[in-house]
Amino acid sequence: MLTAYDTWWSVVVAALLVVIAWALLWSVPAVALRRNDLADVAWGLTFPMLALVTGGLIVGFDVVDHTRATVALGISIAWGVRLAVHIGDRWRSHAEEDRRYAAMRAGWGSGVAAAFRSITRVFLLQSLLVVIVAQPLLLAATVHVGRSTLGWLDYVGIVIALAGLLLEVTADRQLRQFLARKRAGDEAGYLMRGVWSWSRHPNYAGDAILWIGLGVLGIAAALDADARWLIIPAAIGPVVMFVLLRYVSGVPLAERGRAGADWDAYVERTSSFFPWRTPR
Repeated sequence: MLTAYDTWWSVVVAALLVVIAWALLWSVPAVALRRNDLADVAWGLTFPMLALVTGGLIVGFDVVDHTRATVALGISIAWGVRLAVHIGDRWRSHAEEDRRYAAMRAGWGSGVAAAFRSITRVFLLQSLLVVIVAQPLLLAATVHVGRSTLGWLDYVGIVIALAGLLLEVTADRQLRQFLARKRAGDEAGYLMRGVWSWSRHPNYAGDAILWIGLGVLGIAAALDADARWLIIPAAIGPVVMFVLLRYVSGVPLAERGRAGADWDAYVERTSSFFPWRTPR
């Protein structure tokens, strides 16, 4: 009989192979269209795809005995599909490649060399990040040793994950409405109302909070399986997601070029990431 560690290692190897194939599939239209920002659309869909491939069949045969896996799959599908649709709408509305990817492409030349760099430096690199970030999701979806019902730690993780999803959805909705009014000439400057008065990047914060919740579900799976070393990969996923959003591809790029008295005042009174109501 496989131990929790055996299951985890098998799932990690399988996940790596699956996401590499998935990334290569998405790279074909991206290279053809010269739109590496298609990787942003693929990002959200990769996680539920991976969870379904690795754990979905098990859940499909026995939902009752794998409640945690069912919950983890449900949360990942809701988050991933919504994110892909949201980014996909933005992708379709722009005729040109996102400036981040265009800047990367500028030094790559053209032809086969550029295509190779697109595949390796964008899509395959993203595959490795997905496998690392997805660790708690993979644990919750596939390690089914121990209790078959949810414990108190599972409920904590579910509440945190749903709170993060709600924050992310609300932030994106408010931003979309604000930008529509701005295009119509009814707004100017930066969005500083609603949840954007609690955080300068509530959409990214909601994303990070959701993954903290999934991390708690992964930790619960490790503890139930009496595989305490698996707490490490369960915790690494949310940490890496936070670092990416806060210090790499999220906040720094979003705030690049922003300036002015209004912006400076907003920065002074508003949390940079996690929501926090400051006294007025």
